[in-house]
Amino acid sequence: MMKCLLSASLCLLLAFSSCAPSIVRTCRKGGEAQVVGKEQLSPMVDASDRLCKYNVTIDFMRKHFSGLLLIKETGAGTYRTLFSTHFGLSLFDLEIGADSLIVHHCIEPLNKKKILSLFQRDFSVLLGLNIPSENKATVYNCMQPSTDIVYKLSIPGFKGYYRMDVVSDRMQEIRLGAGLRKTTFRSFPDSTGRTAIRIRHTGLKLSIGLDGLD
Repeated sequence: MMKCLLSASLCLLLAFSSCAPSIVRTCRKGGEAQVVGKEQLSPMVDASDRLCKYNVTIDFMRKHFSGLLLIKETGAGTYRTLFSTHFGLSLFDLEIGADSLIVHHCIEPLNKKKILSLFQRDFSVLLGLNIPSENKATVYNCMQPSTDIVYKLSIPGFKGYYRMDVVSDRMQEIRLGAGLRKTTFRSFPDSTGRTAIRIRHTGLKLSIGLDGLD
């Protein structure tokens, strides 16, 4: 009987582990849900008081684009994003808010409603514009490394996982959606210590890479 119970417990544990999102597989779920303020979730890109510069690559439907991306705050909660080739050709110039998008310029084949909506959402996530001021969250305490915490936000119209290093106050990974609609955002230091960000849309042939510049 004891062996049967142990076997059943092991099977349940393995089933749970296989179903758990990779972002929380080295973490333990905490107690009751908590209210987490927006200020506790540091954005991957903080352009609130400076001009952010990145080398960028965009791969979309067998087409490759690379160049320089500039991000600058233009008003309260509004940011201008300019993407140009290293030779100076403008690829897009977008003004992005939490619920707004102004297209100043965009070339084909990027100038499509669905692609522009994805850009608006991706940059909103990077800049933290999509996060409400207060959020009901399940907290996961990670074991590898122990300095990481994952917040699972569950509010009407929005669900997502946010993984942070609480010592450095750095957002390391964001996961939104599931299955073919899953989008992952990962931030990590490159070999020079600068910030590198990778965005991957699982169900689309679209990936974006940002490599920070001084």
